[in-house]
Amino acid sequence: MKGTHLFYQAMNSILDVIIFTCEAREHLLKRAWAAYAPVLGPLHHRRILAIDGGVDHRVIDLIHPNIVVQNVQRRGYISSILNALALVQSEYFVWLEDDWIFNGPVRIEDALAVLDQNPSWVQVRWSKEAPLTAADVALIPGVHCSADGFSANPSVCRTELLREGFKFLQEEPKGSSLGIDAFENVLTRWSRTHRRVCAVFDPGDKPAVSHIGYLESSGRQWHMTASLEAVPQEHIPNAGIPPALWRRFWMVWKLMRAFASVGLRQFFSEAAYDLAFRIMATVKTLSGKRAGRGDRTTS
Repeated sequence: MKGTHLFYQAMNSILDVIIFTCEAREHLLKRAWAAYAPVLGPLHHRRILAIDGGVDHRVIDLIHPNIVVQNVQRRGYISSILNALALVQSEYFVWLEDDWIFNGPVRIEDALAVLDQNPSWVQVRWSKEAPLTAADVALIPGVHCSADGFSANPSVCRTELLREGFKFLQEEPKGSSLGIDAFENVLTRWSRTHRRVCAVFDPGDKPAVSHIGYLESSGRQWHMTASLEAVPQEHIPNAGIPPALWRRFWMVWKLMRAFASVGLRQFFSEAAYDLAFRIMATVKTLSGKRAGRGDRTTS
């Protein structure tokens, strides 16, 4: 976009950047930071590292944040978001998580310019899917309305509007169905009800970002709005509804195909070998947990 660099230089405030992470994900954060650092380097910004739980201090030293805000004991992603959002001082801020990478050059200035020109827009993000579908209606050249609504994927957000959205989330009656819903769904409903736009850059034929943390995803209970009161001890599959038996059989078939593919590709790809290694480590961990439960049962 022409003129966006001059626009950014004309901004008076330092741009705040929030990087979210949680315990046991240091290896992901290192990979993500390698992708984020070149993008953030040219920007005059203040770096906020929001941590849920404990992490290796060496990762903190690597990122060199201006501010660290941390729940020493895990309280859930929403708590971490609220902690960080309270510290933001700039009109817009960059939202980044510990398990994403950029697939090519990204200009934060373009997102700032788009938001500055459209006061009702909550966020503009980079897409993990390409090409966009017809449901993602074009708003201006190169930018579409996100059919998925609000997303925690890499994006730039308008601070005050997002604070309004999270205030709505916190004030919802705790006895409602909201309690087992994901915060992104709640913010999507809020934005549509209040005629706020969640936008996405058109990535063309290739995704602008990639998710690298599928195997290490935190349990959904940490992302549910119920964690505003207390993080559930049990996993909440499909918002409290167990998957149907046919879905479990279908999953067996998909796992067999996926494992066969990874098994062959690991002969030629270091990334595939790394994935296979992590799968085996996860299986070993699960086997250990099952054995532990068996020991307790027989004692």
